[in-house]
Amino acid sequence: MDQPYIADKPRAMSDAGDLAGALVEARHDFDQILRVLENTQLPAALRELASIAAVSALTLFSERAAMAVDRERVARFQDELIRIVGHDLRAPLGAIDVGIEMLATASNSTVAIARISSFTKRLSRIVDHVVDLTRARIGGGIPLARTHTRLAQLVTQVVREVAAAYPQHRIALVDVVDVRGIWDQDRIAQVVHALVTNAAQYGRERGTVEIDVKSHIDGAATITVHNELQGAPLPTAALATMFDAYRRGGDDAHIGTGIGLSLFLAQQIVRAHGGSISVESSSVGTAFHVVLPVVTP
Repeated sequence: MDQPYIADKPRAMSDAGDLAGALVEARHDFDQILRVLENTQLPAALRELASIAAVSALTLFSERAAMAVDRERVARFQDELIRIVGHDLRAPLGAIDVGIEMLATASNSTVAIARISSFTKRLSRIVDHVVDLTRARIGGGIPLARTHTRLAQLVTQVVREVAAAYPQHRIALVDVVDVRGIWDQDRIAQVVHALVTNAAQYGRERGTVEIDVKSHIDGAATITVHNELQGAPLPTAALATMFDAYRRGGDDAHIGTGIGLSLFLAQQIVRAHGGSISVESSSVGTAFHVVLPVVTP
């Protein structure tokens, strides 16, 4: 009675070894693991145990891979913060220090005070952007404080502010519809400010920047910011990275922060509202398009 069992044991061990090797090769593919188990000649009880072990191993591998991705993301973000704190904050801090020295020695303090005020605002903007970056990267997204908003009125105010900063450009509201909805007013103003400033900064010198606000029958509001080119249309590669973090442009260049987060944060804000933002460039100019779902009471 015992002899057949002893005779079959080496073959069973050989099949188990083959199964182990096949499972190792298929460890990244759950469907492949199931196919390997179905094709093995091992007893049903052993196949079941192997199946449980394979699923557990695959789950553990997936969890470890996810943890590795999280560690890499946190490490990359830490490097980003070190870069910002170690480099981008130095210039405005140095300028404030110079302003204080001027204030201590100058008979006319107006220039020194204006200098300190200007660079203090730049520091504040950097801090705001870093906080938003942290929320976007690892904090679950940018929070919104939605209120009843008249989009045309909000856009008009922002356009006036940017126009005052760029008097050499003609920044004009062309077609504005009084769209109303529930959005975060400050955040939408931040988006419009970034787009209009970018258009003025990188459009044709003394050129025109046009802004439209429209309503669509599908329940969406659109904001379009269009500028005149100062050269050739933007290449596809540049358009593809337009909303990447640390891409220099937008009001970052104007206010001197240099960290290139304005368009990235604009995209994050629009997405938090459930909308979309895109850019296109042709011989007639470059245009940003924002689509916002109209949320009503």
